[in-house]
Amino acid sequence: IMRLTLVLAVGSFSMSFGGLTAAVFGMNLHTGLEAHPYAFYGVVAAIAVTQVSIGAQLLRFCRRHGLL
Repeated sequence: IMRLTLVLAVGSFSMSFGGLTAAVFGMNLHTGLEAHPYAFYGVVAAIAVTQVSIGAQLLRFCRRHGLL
């Protein structure tokens, strides 16, 4: 049960990055990306890659230190 809790916590932490990024872009700030036709897809891809990367790094850290 402790391992499951740790994996779920790592997943929640990595997903929170996407929520934070979406919140920043959703504040009606003018970033210059609003008019670009492919900026949405680029930002979504960058968020997804970063979330997966954070989750993978945290899981590797937990495995390396014997937590999983």
